[in-house]
Amino acid sequence: MWGTLLIARWEPIPDFAVQDRSKPPLHLAKHLISQHVVTGFPEQRLQYLSERIRDAAAQYCAILQSRTYALIGLVRFSDVAASPETATRIFGDLMSPPPRCRVQDLDPVAKVLDLLEGDPQEIAVVRVSGEFVGLITPESFIRWLLAVAPPIELGLGKIPQNSRWHPYPERSGEAMETRGAG
Repeated sequence: MWGTLLIARWEPIPDFAVQDRSKPPLHLAKHLISQHVVTGFPEQRLQYLSERIRDAAAQYCAILQSRTYALIGLVRFSDVAASPETATRIFGDLMSPPPRCRVQDLDPVAKVLDLLEGDPQEIAVVRVSGEFVGLITPESFIRWLLAVAPPIELGLGKIPQNSRWHPYPERSGEAMETRGAG
């Protein structure tokens, strides 16, 4: 007739279980993904995605296979912007091969750092199933790196000093000016 009375005991949540949402995540490849990428399919035209491209201030369009959402190509807007026939072409005609470097979304940042040694143009991030998650670009990597607070110790020594991925790149002209100024 009477229901069961449950008495819960209140316990504080331990500090290690509380995630500070004001600080960016530090440890997975998916946290380095650029927000300036839109996705499309090979048969679509640039004008179909123009609003999404503008809203995202997109620099890239990842071209996906329609059933599996696997990355099959990439359109770098900087490569096609100056061409007058771009608006009438489909993405399948405009795309270049996908990035050779790939990581899984749950891979540690250390794996991304290992790939940066080869100075890739960008890095594709995929799920275990092969579904496209995003793109790591030099800009998104450096933005993430500079946002990490407090700074973490990373193996930046693997990244060549003159690489677009290095947060403090040494440019050949700058290095000569510095040496010649003394």
